[in-house]
Amino acid sequence: MARIFISFTSSDRPWAHWIGHELISMGHEVRIHDWEQGGVGGGNFRDWMSVQLRECDYTLCLVSPEYFDSSKTDSADELRTAAHRASSERSDFCRIAMIRPCVIDAMYMSISRCDLVNAFEAQVRARLQAYFSDAPALAVERAINPVPFPGRLPHNLKISAPPRFFHDGLFGRGDILRRIDDSFQQESGHRPVVVLGGIPGSGKTTVAVAYAEMNLERYRLCWWINAADPESIRVGIAQLGVRLGWVQPDETDEFPVREILDRLEDEGRDLLIIYDNAISEQAIREFVPKRGNACILITSNSFNWRFQEYGVDTWNAETGGDFLIRRIPIHDPVPDSERQTAEEISRELEGLPLALEMAGAYCALRGMTPTAYARLFAETFDRVFNSKLTVPVEYHAHRPAATSYEIAITYAQERDPAAAEFVLYLSLLAPDWIPLFIFEESQATMTEPLRSLVAANSTFDATLVLIQCGLLLRESVDDNAAAKPTEVAVRMHRFVRKVVPAQLDDEKRNEILAVLTNALQAVFPIDDSDFEKAYSRARWLMPHAEYILGADLTPVPGAEIAAAELMRRMAPFQAPSQDGLRKAGRLLDRSLELYRDYEPSNSVRIAEILVTKALWEVAQSGDTNAQADQLGEEVLSLLEALPNPGNEKLAMLFVALARVNLEKVSYQSSTSPMGGSELGKAAMYCQRAFELIGNNESLLEAYALNIFGRTLSRMGRLAEARKSLANSLRIRRNLYNKVHPATARSLVDLAEVMLRDGHYSEAYESLRDAREVYSDALGLESHGIVLCDGMEAWLELEQNNVTDARTLLKRSLALSHKVHGPNHKVTKARIDQLAALEAGESRQANA
Repeated sequence: MARIFISFTSSDRPWAHWIGHELISMGHEVRIHDWEQGGVGGGNFRDWMSVQLRECDYTLCLVSPEYFDSSKTDSADELRTAAHRASSERSDFCRIAMIRPCVIDAMYMSISRCDLVNAFEAQVRARLQAYFSDAPALAVERAINPVPFPGRLPHNLKISAPPRFFHDGLFGRGDILRRIDDSFQQESGHRPVVVLGGIPGSGKTTVAVAYAEMNLERYRLCWWINAADPESIRVGIAQLGVRLGWVQPDETDEFPVREILDRLEDEGRDLLIIYDNAISEQAIREFVPKRGNACILITSNSFNWRFQEYGVDTWNAETGGDFLIRRIPIHDPVPDSERQTAEEISRELEGLPLALEMAGAYCALRGMTPTAYARLFAETFDRVFNSKLTVPVEYHAHRPAATSYEIAITYAQERDPAAAEFVLYLSLLAPDWIPLFIFEESQATMTEPLRSLVAANSTFDATLVLIQCGLLLRESVDDNAAAKPTEVAVRMHRFVRKVVPAQLDDEKRNEILAVLTNALQAVFPIDDSDFEKAYSRARWLMPHAEYILGADLTPVPGAEIAAAELMRRMAPFQAPSQDGLRKAGRLLDRSLELYRDYEPSNSVRIAEILVTKALWEVAQSGDTNAQADQLGEEVLSLLEALPNPGNEKLAMLFVALARVNLEKVSYQSSTSPMGGSELGKAAMYCQRAFELIGNNESLLEAYALNIFGRTLSRMGRLAEARKSLANSLRIRRNLYNKVHPATARSLVDLAEVMLRDGHYSEAYESLRDAREVYSDALGLESHGIVLCDGMEAWLELEQNNVTDARTLLKRSLALSHKVHGPNHKVTKARIDQLAALEAGESRQANA
């Protein structure tokens, strides 16, 4: 048992107590001054600290910005003392856990560190366990940590309350914010669900997000969910599960939502979840935790909920007028006549914050007084509604907001001709954040007039005008997703999304949808050599691709091939679960159908889809799948019919065919060589690929070397396999991001060859490196960790460590259930391996 002294500053006491209980559960003795006899201030603290630094086995310093503030704390002295003992006596005596981002002095850079910043509870616990895995510990039964987890996770509140909202009593919202806070602070076993009701444009979302922004430090996570439809809610809950570390990253379709909600009921402490724009109580009921202490805030246009309901009213004339006066640059003192006119405009706009924001933005841009805007509003209203012009029916339901929109969009078009056209395209994308690189990187696919507008005026300029006019919200794009860090994403106000498409006839709508389909397929990632960028881009683009294609995957006329290519690119980014595989299969089937109908001469593309389908079939059903055999034969016949084969695309297809045959061979642990026609075919296809590729140190060559090495390993040609896999790993490390999962796969495959060849220590080392890469790239709960656990179990069995093998197989099985689902071949393989292990032990016991 190790004695561990925890050094911390008073502002980080919750972290110290939580980590202390975790270390105790790991079998260590923990020394925290608060816990010693007398508590804080009991005895002489400096004397007590000196004893701990002298007698304990380790000192763990919890560092944060306050930790190094010498004017407020002595903790930096403790670190210096511990570091001195580490340098003079034992190098591992001093350890550092970073709990909040801070700068650590260069003199401490040699001390090992454990990063606990922006991680979920299970991940922090796993990192601590790994950090102290070398410290002697008692075997103890794990106790429930009585201290709430103090970590904070990055929120997803990309909708932000405007800064103006926080001035002057929150413009009439201070009372409702206090009522929300009072409801959530009630001392009871179940914190209430609070509903914010109100008409469209009254500012419900702004109030909800303002409450979250004001209380970010109170909650360990604030999470916004688009609750406009069931699919969006499922995706939002799935992404919440990912952020909390409960489910596999990127697996956001057909998740076990009930399982995530059950965990929210049991583990929802200090969570704030906003369900925005819910249609009705009935529509959202199955997606809201039924008990527990997560704080639930719902916004909706409907009323009469069973939960605590607060109405978000429109602004009264005085508040709306005050908003306009402060939004418009009028010199003090403001004339009484202008203030009265501002209040009249507020009444005319029915106190709708959205309409008042558009009016205020317009006046601010034009330097217009309330009186001048009132005249313009009356003229525009008469032109739109009292003339013989035909206006969309949606306008009549919201006449004040529609008039404000007409004024705003007319001015936007004057400022930039691209703006009025561009807003039409934005309105037909998903009601989500829209990254502007969709347009800036796809100009070659565009038709007129958008192509000329985008070329003459940057997309950003047109967007900036729309933002200034109050029609769009803006957000920075994650650097991994964008070519340049200056790129942005925009989101359209709901009312604007409602009225803009209503102006389009079917011909214009289909024309725009065709342009958007072409643009999305042009920018959707296909090469994941930069793993983080590819998956980040896919996450940004997937909602818009799915929205454009629709539930039935039917493209608009003229965009059939673009839609087919888009679906082909979307398929590989589906989750590695059974539901994800089914969704990917449906995308591939529809893509294949469209290519065969509209571009049947494109044999290479058709072959690419067929071989991808074959891999998906194998992934679902394993080596018994006759459909995969049929698809492989069809691909081969297409390739053989091509004249003068000699490019990398054909080589890639041969490698993929080799992988299909390789994957059909069971990879259950066995030291005996595996044979069969599948392996012979796989080796032959790899050789044909090498003839086409040549020796060019490319990612394709690395992929081919990896498949060839795995094939040779299963054929028992271990020396050749090791050489091939080592070359694959070398190329991948040179060309890929250092945490790319393909690199980890090469390490796992090398470990298998080492295991078969009896080099167990090398196999352990390779698996350790693979785990590290998979953890960094995909997280602690991923298919890569399942693979590593299974391989290590085989390694333990080869050395007759049956107990350790059983533990690893059980862990791998549990994680496979979570990642792949109960019917996946990996899960079934783990079940069979455990059954075989237990049957062998039973036979041995009976003998």
